[in-house]
Amino acid sequence: MAEIDVEDRRAAAQLDTQPRLSRLPGPSRLVRLPQAAWDAIAANRASETTLPPEVLQALHRAGFVEDSGMPSADWDLVLRGASRSAVRLDLVAVHGQTAWRTAVHVLGRDLVVVDQVHTVHSRGGQIELGVPSPAVTVGVARLDHLSAVLATLLPLVPALQGAVDGAGSDGAADIPSVDPLAVAQAHLMVTSAPAGRPPLALSTSWYAVGPDGTRLLTLRPGDAPADHPGAATSGGTGAAPAADPVVVHPAELYGLVRAQLASALQHAETAQEEAR
Repeated sequence: MAEIDVEDRRAAAQLDTQPRLSRLPGPSRLVRLPQAAWDAIAANRASETTLPPEVLQALHRAGFVEDSGMPSADWDLVLRGASRSAVRLDLVAVHGQTAWRTAVHVLGRDLVVVDQVHTVHSRGGQIELGVPSPAVTVGVARLDHLSAVLATLLPLVPALQGAVDGAGSDGAADIPSVDPLAVAQAHLMVTSAPAGRPPLALSTSWYAVGPDGTRLLTLRPGDAPADHPGAATSGGTGAAPAADPVVVHPAELYGLVRAQLASALQHAETAQEEAR
């Protein structure tokens, strides 16, 4: 097992040499940070005076630290998003032998994105995430660009990018089988966990199938509970939906996410009003 782990870590490090995100849509900032540095920042154990020089230089190049050495307003968003956001989206995306685990924290009209690549294993019909890369990508974008940000985070196959023509919602007709060799899959959990109120969790799974990933299958909202094996917060992803899938037009994916996020934001806003 030790040799397998070493090989897995080497594979993760190799994946990390070509990170998928070079920028986020719209007004945004993006930086790559070592895992250890990000862990300390997210746990509020690091300040600008204790970070290694190479990390400070990366933050400065990305615009998170001003020329004066003071943190920018966007860096304050990152710190608050990492520790105090009540609403977030957790995404696990799998494409071939590569997977990404992404957290998107929602703070007002801003999004804080934390993205990390993983290796992938298939055991007993289940797809599991392997070792993470030694670095994470951290960015700030705007809520107005949510759909474009989501498209950036999803695998680059037609069904998950909304680029398929003539594939309307045709119910259960001509549904191809879903198996561990699906071209790509994505599992999303939208949560609202304000203080003093029971949390809200909405989960959805999508599967790109067909030779080129041009057909999109999903579970209807509410079909999968929060602890479904395909949930984005679990250790692995399901090889196939637990309920009968339906064929949907790729554009419907983004509309569903926006609707789920609106419900989560309303849930958090109601909690704030009740606390006043």
